[in-house]
Amino acid sequence: MTNVCADCIGESFLRAQIIQDGHVARCDLCQSEANPTIELEELAELVHSALDEHFYMTSPDPEGIDYLAAKYGHWEQPGEPVTYAIMNLIASSEELAEAVRDYLSDRYDPSGKDAMIDPCPYAIDSQYEERPIDTYEFQESWASFRREILSRSRFFNPVAKSALEHLFRGIAQLVTYSGDPVVHVLGADDSIFRARLAKSSEALEDILKSAPRSLGSPPGRYASAGRMNAEGISVFYGATDVNTCIAEMRAPVGSYVVSGRFFPLRELRLLDLTRLRQVFLQGSLFDPEHTESLSRVHFLKRLEAELSQPVMPGLESRDYLPTQVVAEYLGTHPDMKLDGVMFASSQIAVEEGKGSDTGEEQQGRNVVLFPHARGLERYDIPTGTKIEVHRHLGDPDDPDHSIWIWERVPPSSEQGENASAIDRGFVLSPLVHPPKSSEDEVDVSIGLDLGSIEVRRIEGVSYQTFSFHVSRHRSESNDSDF
Repeated sequence: MTNVCADCIGESFLRAQIIQDGHVARCDLCQSEANPTIELEELAELVHSALDEHFYMTSPDPEGIDYLAAKYGHWEQPGEPVTYAIMNLIASSEELAEAVRDYLSDRYDPSGKDAMIDPCPYAIDSQYEERPIDTYEFQESWASFRREILSRSRFFNPVAKSALEHLFRGIAQLVTYSGDPVVHVLGADDSIFRARLAKSSEALEDILKSAPRSLGSPPGRYASAGRMNAEGISVFYGATDVNTCIAEMRAPVGSYVVSGRFFPLRELRLLDLTRLRQVFLQGSLFDPEHTESLSRVHFLKRLEAELSQPVMPGLESRDYLPTQVVAEYLGTHPDMKLDGVMFASSQIAVEEGKGSDTGEEQQGRNVVLFPHARGLERYDIPTGTKIEVHRHLGDPDDPDHSIWIWERVPPSSEQGENASAIDRGFVLSPLVHPPKSSEDEVDVSIGLDLGSIEVRRIEGVSYQTFSFHVSRHRSESNDSDF
């Protein structure tokens, strides 16, 4: 067999290459004379390179614990025969795969006495398995980025920028096995929950009086550093459900949590890092670019876990720095046009059988809106309005635990006439209409459903733990011990 035509090869990338670069000749397999062909030797060398990079020959002999299994007839050599591996790789007939194997055996297998000692990769009984995807290149890029940011240069760092561009190239175009894009678009019917912690009744009343402003993201000058923002840069931290909000706040027993449901006023493009676990990448093992993409995607699946891992109290300023830089890179990238990110909560335990591989909706997810997308719809209240919070109404023996907020607006003729005479003890907190500054002039992107506001008193906290058994031993020392 000398020539093989494009119609005899089903692998799309390889087939396209033959159509583009091949020469029309008689195919020795199907006898067609009208199609572009490739010489068998050239095809075999392409197969050899792909097998060498993406597969490995398994050992014909059991090793370690497999030896015991083989002793009782419970072991088989792993992998598939080399002919079938070639057949699946190029999507061809068994006849063509065997011709390729036969050529490669003559070309690369040892002969004579050497064949008794050295492995024969293309012997008829050789078997192959696919190699684990190599992510070393991207692991090194991430490690280099962390070194640069943590210990060398945190601002105007071209090495760090180059590493991030290498790591996140093409991420916005990825899709999952089910066809869902990793960029999750939220619309008006979607919900984002956000909560505030109140450690006293007075703080609780202040939050309720000042809503919705008090439930939105703080002005930049009050923004403390977080997982996805540096100090002084305000972002909107929320979650896909109220319980995740409470868990992320680590609210102490006896405190109050005020939560509300926010909704997008425009489409919000969020990079859902949890979907990276289910990314499906189509392509060819003969395409060098696909090989790089496979490594990148496999690394990103692991990076998602690192970006959302818990950070110990007191170590935030150091451990949050890499994620802060990543968030700023994603939020300002001109091509991705992202409004925020979603990632798994490190404070919510995944139910057994409902982990990341079986359903993305089973685990609480955090939602972060970048600075340009955190703008909250204004809630206008007439000047001079008095806001009162009433609790524990009804019979003391059968109290009503509802909380009532009354807005006592002045008569229309008096509204706006004497704002300076407002009694600060009973009226609007300055957070409702805070002084404007240029840092807060962001486009309005979200609104608060005032009817969704809830107050929860924390009465207990539960933990999911993993136990380690500790055993203690004593023995007489021996001078010969190292």
